[in-house]
Amino acid sequence: MNNIISKNRVKIVLLGVLFQAFFFGYAGTNNDLRLASLEEIANYDFSGYTMESYALAFDTALELKNDHGHELNVARGKVFMRALAKRISNEIRLNNMDPNSRELSRLLKRFREQKYFIHQPEVSSTIKFFGYLCLGEYAHIYEIVVNHNVLWPLVIAGILFCGIVLFYFKRRAKQKHKKWFNCVLVTLLVLCVCFFVGFKATCECNVTEYAFYGIPIN
Repeated sequence: MNNIISKNRVKIVLLGVLFQAFFFGYAGTNNDLRLASLEEIANYDFSGYTMESYALAFDTALELKNDHGHELNVARGKVFMRALAKRISNEIRLNNMDPNSRELSRLLKRFREQKYFIHQPEVSSTIKFFGYLCLGEYAHIYEIVVNHNVLWPLVIAGILFCGIVLFYFKRRAKQKHKKWFNCVLVTLLVLCVCFFVGFKATCECNVTEYAFYGIPIN
C-alpha cells in the first residue's frame, strides 16, 4: 500500500515539475519579448524549435499583436509574427518541414487568418476540376478540360464508347454478347449515378484548397 502511495506521489511531483517548466518557459518567452527591442525580436533565434514551439510562439505573437493598450507590444507582436513566418517559410523551402502535415497545415491556416500567406502551392488541375464539379460551375470545368492534355484521350474514348453502343443497339452483335453488354452498361450507369450523388452530398467539406478527400494534390 505504501509503495502505491509513494509511486502516486512521484507521478504527481513529476507532473507538477513538467507543468511548471511548460508554464514558466512559455511565460518567460512572453516576458522576454515584452522587454526586447524590435531589432532583437526581428533577429530572434528559433534554433531547436519544434512544431509545438512554433505554435506557442504564434500564440505569443498574436497576444502581443492584439495588446492594443500598448502600442509597442503591438509592434513587437507584428515583428515577431513576421520573423516567425519568415523562419517557417525558409524551413519549408529547405524541405525541413512538411507543409502537408496536419500540425503545420493547421498553423499555416492560422497564419493565413492573420494575412500571412507563407506557403501557397499551385493548385492542381485535378483539385480545380473536382472543386468546380462540387460547386456546379460547369463553365470552369469545360475550360479546364479543353485546356488540359487529357482532352484528346477523352474525345477518342468518347467516340469509341459511342461507336460500341451504337453497334450493340443496332442489333449487329450476337444476342449473348448483347446481354453481357447491357449488364455492363447498366452497371456503369448505376455506379456513375451513385458516385455523382455521393460526391455532391459529401464534397463540400472534403474538397479543400489543396486536397481531394484528404489526399494532397499539388
